[in-house]
Amino acid sequence: MKISASAILEDIKLPDYKGRHVFTAKLRLWIFIVFWAIGSIYFKGMWRSAPWIPLVIALAFLLTGICYRNILRNRALMVSFVLELAADLVSMTLIVYITGGTQSNYFTLYLMYCVAAGMFYNYQVAIVAAILSIFFYGSLVLSMELGWLKPFVYSGEHASWFGNQTVIRYANLLMLLLFLPIVVYAVKISNFFSRLKQRALEERNKQLVALNRISSTIRRMTSPMEVIQQVLAGVVEGLGYDVCLLVMPNRATGLIEFFIPHQNPLVDQIEARLGFQLGDMKLTPGHPNSIFTAIRRNRLVFRQELSELVKGVDPHWSKELADRVQEEMGFKKFVIMPLVAERRVIGALIGISRTEFVDETRIGVLENFSNQAALAIESAQLFEEIKNKNVELERANKIKSEFLAIMSHELRTPLTAIIGFSELLMEEVMGELNAEQKDSLREVINNGEHLLHLINSILDLAKVENAVD
Repeated sequence: MKISASAILEDIKLPDYKGRHVFTAKLRLWIFIVFWAIGSIYFKGMWRSAPWIPLVIALAFLLTGICYRNILRNRALMVSFVLELAADLVSMTLIVYITGGTQSNYFTLYLMYCVAAGMFYNYQVAIVAAILSIFFYGSLVLSMELGWLKPFVYSGEHASWFGNQTVIRYANLLMLLLFLPIVVYAVKISNFFSRLKQRALEERNKQLVALNRISSTIRRMTSPMEVIQQVLAGVVEGLGYDVCLLVMPNRATGLIEFFIPHQNPLVDQIEARLGFQLGDMKLTPGHPNSIFTAIRRNRLVFRQELSELVKGVDPHWSKELADRVQEEMGFKKFVIMPLVAERRVIGALIGISRTEFVDETRIGVLENFSNQAALAIESAQLFEEIKNKNVELERANKIKSEFLAIMSHELRTPLTAIIGFSELLMEEVMGELNAEQKDSLREVINNGEHLLHLINSILDLAKVENAVD
């Protein structure tokens, strides 16, 4: 198995890798302190029997400190990483050597080290640790068998700790070769389930972000087209579908229209293949398309063929063209979820996936998402209608004000003349008047002044409205 530098740290991001490394560096420090404490108190004869052993272990710890410093500074990451493993294994090999060599039961340190490597990092690190463990332990066995390295003899206190403990030749090496792959495989399985859990959490976070986006959209009350684009983006980014379409009848024409996400590479590829925009597709409500019939009845629909979805759509799709596009894009599953607002179907979301199996969790999340999406779209449409009605009312109010101003002016001019001439007649400028004539003129003047007062009030009201506008 070839393991590259990028493969070893493939799934370990640098900040996380550093954080784990700080922990393992502290763990090494405690192990080193405990080793020296035990060596100084219980095995003082080590310095007389083989002083080079504690010195090599000390140098190994110093090397790990240098590597630790390089890793924190992003220098020679892979070289430092391998040197750290080698320094650890040199120390463990020396412990195995002084406790019996090839017959020491402390060879299990290699197993525990591989388990720790897998738990702290990943199974690929455990593989590297296993390979290096076999190399160092095999080198120890070979060196002692060929006589290059004499068995360790300890003459101080607690000498029984360094005696022979097994009689089967090569038993420990065989056991190490047997158990190391098992340990690595167990670590790999553990990492696999950890990744599954982490992936599930990431998916759940994406779903929550998508649902939160719809909630925010409802609060902002943006235009219907902006809401639709937010919904489509939420399904693709948050719910794990490769492409999402939204179908909804046009209230003015009655035609079923298709809405597509902006800046979607798959949509661009399909449109380049077809030669027309997917957003130009229309469907007459009376066409016998089983999918849209089921949508009107508020039913969740699953399909595996694109040709069933675009049946009867204008521009026309032939079955051969639909099958060819589906094969080129790799689409396997089509999930059609009705959009229901106030117990009324207003459209549908079409989630397109490249995987054949869509689990119940994703379906449930899509249903919750569609409920909020329907509410957001319905609210945006109502808000748009209210906005348009307000514009029309403002226009009508302006016309009314202009009409009142013009009519009031046109009425006041002749009325002023009527009142003026009536007053001249009352003053008998044009001749004497009898009592009955004077009463009639007085009635004309009073009613004219009352009407003039009403006209002036209307003009004042029109001026106030214009000032407010």
